[in-house]
Amino acid sequence: MNRKTKLVAVTAIFTAIALCVVFLIWFYKNTNINSPTKHITVQFGWIPDGHHAGFYVALEKGFYEKRGLDVEFLPGGLDSNPIKAVVSKSVDIGQAGGIEQVISARAQGLPIIAFAAIHRETPHALISLDKNPIRSEKDLPGKRVAVAYGDAAELLFKAFLAKARIDPKSLTLEPFRFDLTPLINGHVDAITGFKTDQPVTLKEKGLNPVVLSYSSIGIHSYGYTFFTTEEFRAKNEKAVESFYAASREGFEYAFAHPDEAISITKKALNASFNEETEKEKLKLESTLMLDENGKLADWALEYDRVKEVEGYLQAQGQLKDVPQPESFIQNIGK
Repeated sequence: MNRKTKLVAVTAIFTAIALCVVFLIWFYKNTNINSPTKHITVQFGWIPDGHHAGFYVALEKGFYEKRGLDVEFLPGGLDSNPIKAVVSKSVDIGQAGGIEQVISARAQGLPIIAFAAIHRETPHALISLDKNPIRSEKDLPGKRVAVAYGDAAELLFKAFLAKARIDPKSLTLEPFRFDLTPLINGHVDAITGFKTDQPVTLKEKGLNPVVLSYSSIGIHSYGYTFFTTEEFRAKNEKAVESFYAASREGFEYAFAHPDEAISITKKALNASFNEETEKEKLKLESTLMLDENGKLADWALEYDRVKEVEGYLQAQGQLKDVPQPESFIQNIGK
């Protein structure tokens, strides 16, 4: 073999090697052989609807899939207990109605950690009707209020009363069964609810709701909060971060394309809900999730806000041991 022939042969070999490298890079990026899909289950705290559109958009658009995730969402409801489901390892990630539930669980020694709060302010509020409105704390004494006992709604309402220096005995309180009939027929003057939910339903019925936010007198908290166990987070750091990133991408798309987002959600849930109603819920939810520039706000939990909520719980005798925020808050990328 002469020198020229050898040179041609060597060139051919290097060319073949280069082509193989290019193919392997393409193959790695476009297949899951080297990064197998991770299946994770997520337990919602309540029945999914327009509030959850961003998650179903992320599923439909492949935002989870492109990050190597196969995500299964489980609906919640009155009998749902996401904290119990996560701690028992029945599911991987849970959604609490507020940071209050995570704090209480952690104070009981349960090994859960919160990593995202998608609502930057609690959606919990006092809801009345304009025919008998409660527009400020001054209108509350003497009223009959239906309270959703046993969750963040009760805690924040009581914190509101305490800060407003209103004696609970000056009110008539009864359990709220998530039925709007007592409010509509005047049996009660107000309910504890979500300002992104019940007001939409009331308007749909031709009524004019009046919403009194607890933040009006400085009661603050986080709304929907995502958590998992310390063990799952430690062993699946990439999966948790990918779930976080893909979910954010889903909500960014949902807020930019609300009609499509609600259609996707309706199809995913095989639901018969009114799309205009759910679109209005999504619009109201954006007020809790977008910053002053109209961009999706950060989902990190701030220690000072968490300590503030711990103060509400402690004042109501619901915390014996007060957990330090740094012991159970693990923000993504922080």
